[in-house]
Amino acid sequence: MGPRTRQEHGRRGLSALPRTALLWAFSALGLMVLLPLPAAAHTALLESSPADGATLQQAPAEAWLRLSDPIDPNLVTVTLTGADGRQLPLPPPTARDTTLTQPLPHLDNGRYALAYRIVSADGHPVTGAITFTLDAPLPNTTPTPMPTSAPAPANQPPPADTPQPAAEDGSAALWWAGGGAVAVVLVAVAAAAVRYLGRQR
Repeated sequence: MGPRTRQEHGRRGLSALPRTALLWAFSALGLMVLLPLPAAAHTALLESSPADGATLQQAPAEAWLRLSDPIDPNLVTVTLTGADGRQLPLPPPTARDTTLTQPLPHLDNGRYALAYRIVSADGHPVTGAITFTLDAPLPNTTPTPMPTSAPAPANQPPPADTPQPAAEDGSAALWWAGGGAVAVVLVAVAAAAVRYLGRQR
């Protein structure tokens, strides 16, 4: 190969370099367009109370949800569904910054689903739900036994209409004493009479 041929081949190699670089640049740009960008992520639920899937021992007075982006307070919908599939009436929720608060009515034991639909500050609608179970202890319904009457103390005096044994014993003693005195008098009289009759003879 002569000097001229090598020079022309070098020129063709240099002119092919920009075309290869451009091809790689367009390929990289296409991949960047096709791949999802982190900045395009939608609003997500970060935390809730009750927590999703929690079992509670006490009925909550309210539920709250904390999301990743601010919430439009005018575009919020919340529903509460019981285990029987019926929706319970709810007071209006409140939304402040990234937190949604929903007051709850009186709840009986059972499983509940709290569903929400919001619109984030960027105008994107977001829907989701959390579930929780209420398993509060039931009140004790066992009747209290009535107290039995206590026995009367041993030294308690008997009722007024009960005869008093001591009074009966005293009356008997008086009766025997009186009878003995009469007998003594009769014996003395008889003895005196006998002596008197003896003197008369």
